[in-house]
Amino acid sequence: MKSPLSMIKRASLKEEALTHRSFTQELKMNTRDSERLEFLGDALLDFWMAERLMQEFPQDQEGTLSKKRASLVNEEVLGSKAKLLGLQNHMRLGPAEARSGGALKPSLLSDVFEATLAALYLDQGFPTMNQWLGEVFSNDIKELENKEFEKDFKSRFQEWAQKELKKTPQYLLRDEQGPAHLRNFIVDVVVDDEVWGSGEGPSKKKAEQKAAEMALHKTGDSSEGMLR
Repeated sequence: MKSPLSMIKRASLKEEALTHRSFTQELKMNTRDSERLEFLGDALLDFWMAERLMQEFPQDQEGTLSKKRASLVNEEVLGSKAKLLGLQNHMRLGPAEARSGGALKPSLLSDVFEATLAALYLDQGFPTMNQWLGEVFSNDIKELENKEFEKDFKSRFQEWAQKELKKTPQYLLRDEQGPAHLRNFIVDVVVDDEVWGSGEGPSKKKAEQKAAEMALHKTGDSSEGMLR
């Protein structure tokens, strides 16, 4: 994949895209940070991915398309793309953020990917951005053909968390109870160190579904009768 930094001609845009707010705050620098570009990049990527998925999967309904988009447009995936492009080597971070390993944090990496994308768009226009994104996500989109996107509680909560929080939920086993032939598992679903729901059941899989169901209730997005 070609780095977008080599394609952006305006030095001021490139500098803005790579400047984390910790750089301006800690060093008292009178320069723009990347947050405005992150805002634009997030919107551009959502639009581009939605249009591309509609072209690639003409038979898919809105719900399935949303799940496919959420599986690619999230902190984990964008962070890995940023690392492959070497963007972490060019980020401008405050000293404290740099010492804490900020250049390798998935949240910061995904942010710099979005900011750099916006800078590329503003500098080179939509056709160049469109071509570059096609190269970056070509294999990922092809791989979606072999993946199933079931409408269960776990997949629905993951879709919501990745879209709204840019995070991927983690399921942690909190406790196991009962004799070996009659076990009961208790699981928490956690997003960014916050417990969003807890569930229990005769298997970890069912307990995870219950935890996700509770989390969906918390978001106001749930439906009854999905699990039997």
